[in-house]
Amino acid sequence: FVISCGRRHFANDKSWMMSVLFNLGMGEGPKLNVARSQHASGIVTDSETGETIIVTAGGLDDGDSLDSTEILIENTWIRVGKILSTFVIQIIPCQIICSLKITFSFLGPSLPKRIFGSSIVPYGKDLVLIGGYSYDDEFQDGFYKFSCSSRNCVWTEMPQKLAVARENFVAIPIPDDLAICV
Repeated sequence: FVISCGRRHFANDKSWMMSVLFNLGMGEGPKLNVARSQHASGIVTDSETGETIIVTAGGLDDGDSLDSTEILIENTWIRVGKILSTFVIQIIPCQIICSLKITFSFLGPSLPKRIFGSSIVPYGKDLVLIGGYSYDDEFQDGFYKFSCSSRNCVWTEMPQKLAVARENFVAIPIPDDLAICV
């Protein structure tokens, strides 16, 4: 298990790793890039590589709603959509070594809007973020699918809507044979 911290109105950048299967206990994991509370987390499977990727999305950062998404790759939280790389360049005439930081995007976009208090459920190899609250347009009824292919990840708005927009709720996937639709 991975537990990312934060509670209502108190954002935190900590994550914790817990081994239930092998009874190895719990220890502090890598720090999130953005401190957050009331965020949603889940696991997506990369459709090309089969890699299991832990995802954390949305939430609050000390009162400001977030649209950022982070994925855990090789024990490091990476902010989806913005990867910062450092290149070292040697300038020959002056014999000076300079550091140059370049921001580029290759893992996909942030959430389509700033949302907190959502739920995430597995959807095949993907995840679906449901509902939540946005300071821009209040209670949310939308469904957003998160999928990855070769570590290129994307959020897609789905046509489904909640009958009643809501935040801070529990969503649990159930088999089709238990669903009674009227």
